[in-house]
Amino acid sequence: MASPAFRASSSLPEYTLLSPTVSTIINPSNPSYILHIAPLPVHSGYVVTSSSPAHRIVILDANTIREKRGWDAHDGKGITGLKVMDGRHVLSCGMDGTVSQWDERLPPKATLKMRAPNGYGVLGFDIASDGWTCAGGTDLHGEDAHIVFWDVRSPDQPIRKHSSTHSDDVTSVTFVPAAEPLLLSTSSDGLISLSNPREDDEDEAVITASNWGASIARAGIAGTNRIWAASDMETFSLWSADLDLVKDLGDIRLPRASLAYTPTRGERRGVREEWKIDYHIDGLWSGNEMRIVGGTNGGDIGVTSVEKSDSWELGALLRGGHEGVVRSILFDDEHGLCISGGEDAQRWTELALPNDVV
Repeated sequence: MASPAFRASSSLPEYTLLSPTVSTIINPSNPSYILHIAPLPVHSGYVVTSSSPAHRIVILDANTIREKRGWDAHDGKGITGLKVMDGRHVLSCGMDGTVSQWDERLPPKATLKMRAPNGYGVLGFDIASDGWTCAGGTDLHGEDAHIVFWDVRSPDQPIRKHSSTHSDDVTSVTFVPAAEPLLLSTSSDGLISLSNPREDDEDEAVITASNWGASIARAGIAGTNRIWAASDMETFSLWSADLDLVKDLGDIRLPRASLAYTPTRGERRGVREEWKIDYHIDGLWSGNEMRIVGGTNGGDIGVTSVEKSDSWELGALLRGGHEGVVRSILFDDEHGLCISGGEDAQRWTELALPNDVV
């Protein structure tokens, strides 16, 4: 999905929940974290995943943010990734060692499964622009962690695997829009790599790689010539298309005076406060700027421009939707909404984004 455009503002708008709040309790007796959110435009809704003990995939109605349909997935072993292909096909990966495709119109059974070798858990996956090539990154077993490639038209066996790219859990894989096929991958080994997904000789697959020196949790594309990466230790960095380090932003949790703001409503109205990030939620390339979407342990969400190392700018603040850690967020620019999910897990929250944000 295209990133929403954030218009720069000299004053900080403070966004609050739509009234009335739209929410639903998925399973109050067995609360689960909400891990992933993706748009499902053909079915006018969203698809989300939950953690243990539910391990479910749920379709939400776009108007009510309530459950339309849901099913158990990945044999209860954990859902680690979620994507929607062609606006309608739901795909997920999990610790059962599969990338699975689902059709919400059919019984809750995967319409196809692509299996990693030897029962390796799949930690992340992506689909290439050709619509057929799928790549998945596995966890470490013994001394091996793989990047596995499948053709979704013949899913029974992988078409190739690269086992020399990383030496620890492969935490994310992303196909890079480029003239030649490229795969961006990250790992707990600290490496961020670009490789040729069509290369059968795994020893020749890596085009370039850099060692950040930190366990990398995720990465993404920033505009046309940069890559962002976030570590397990809440540090953040920007890289060139050749994987030269452009900017190491360090620990995003450190207090920064430039993120001070003045609430415009509520009990704290008019009292200048400092926004402090407790954890990274996502990276967002918007308005030709790199932004960090971060959260607080109390459930607030902030969107921060990090183009200037010494003076970050807080461009949006979302409050009142959660009471705990936020795990996932989707900016739906088409409908002017932000859908978020977190560790409070008993509600799906619809947040209002005024016109100066989307």
